[in-house]
Amino acid sequence: MAEVTAHIWYDFSGNIVAVGRPLDPDLTIKPVGDEKTLTMETEVEESLLKSLHRTHTVNVTQGLVVPLASSD
Repeated sequence: MAEVTAHIWYDFSGNIVAVGRPLDPDLTIKPVGDEKTLTMETEVEESLLKSLHRTHTVNVTQGLVVPLASSD
């Protein structure tokens, strides 16, 4: 699948609390956080969108979405 633009809301620990994407790629949308969340826009593999909050976290210092560390 292709990469799509995703908006990610995350807390100060890097836990992803919500993921969304614009339905119309031609629209410019700026996601807004609140006092408990931060937001970012990034490209994500479309097949990962529904499970991203379970499989990834945000590296807050670098502003990157990264896979969760394996507990093996």
